[in-house]
Amino acid sequence: MNLVTASGEVLKIYQTGDRPILVLCSDGYHYICKYKQPGAAAYKLVSELVGGVFAKVWGLATPTTSLIVNDPIIWDDAGISHDPVAPLLGSRKMEDVFDLGEFNCNQVEVSWRTLSQFLRIALFDLWLANEDRTCNNYNLLYDIKDDKLVSIDYGGIFNSGILNSPLYQLDFADSIISSDLFCRLKAADTQRVLSGMHIAYLSILSKCKKTVPVILDSIPQEWEVDKTAIERKLQELFSVEWINETLSNLKELVEIV
Repeated sequence: MNLVTASGEVLKIYQTGDRPILVLCSDGYHYICKYKQPGAAAYKLVSELVGGVFAKVWGLATPTTSLIVNDPIIWDDAGISHDPVAPLLGSRKMEDVFDLGEFNCNQVEVSWRTLSQFLRIALFDLWLANEDRTCNNYNLLYDIKDDKLVSIDYGGIFNSGILNSPLYQLDFADSIISSDLFCRLKAADTQRVLSGMHIAYLSILSKCKKTVPVILDSIPQEWEVDKTAIERKLQELFSVEWINETLSNLKELVEIV
């Protein structure tokens, strides 16, 4: 996990649920950062970290994630409650992209390539039990120049962070498959894409499993989370039963549309 330092104060506060902030960092890039609340364990930051790492392994287009050194100077005049010590988790701000939703998904090019990207993201969400990417909240950017769907925001994985109960599969309403975007893209030969996903899926999960120790080592002590509970949840993702259920669920959800 990269570690960079913020250079200067908060440049913007995004008015979404987590109120992330925009800062310029020592590597010359702007980062959209989420932060630990005072007096609370930062399990949602762990989810964001896990999702970001695994998304890279899956080959998804997703922002580069870094830990940001927390410095009191960046919070001057920001007026946000935060833990003054715990590192921030930053996603590098991407240029030439825009937020996707039901209102503008008709701008996405309909192609076999884009459909492949979409279904890989959908399967990724099912595997991680990500409840935060739906038809009402795409959590996708679109890169027009390179014709790429960009996956963002992973705070809703593990069934929205439930660590003390077994993972359970998403239903149709909880999946991006219920979106107008999939209704547009499915004409680009859905079955052909699905037929080639099984072997690739198993290979990707094998690589993901090897990153688990790296993820656990990357979690800052200042986030005050139970790493043993997180490790148990991560291992649950790799059970044969869960892996097979996830692939079957994808195929069933696609048939609904």
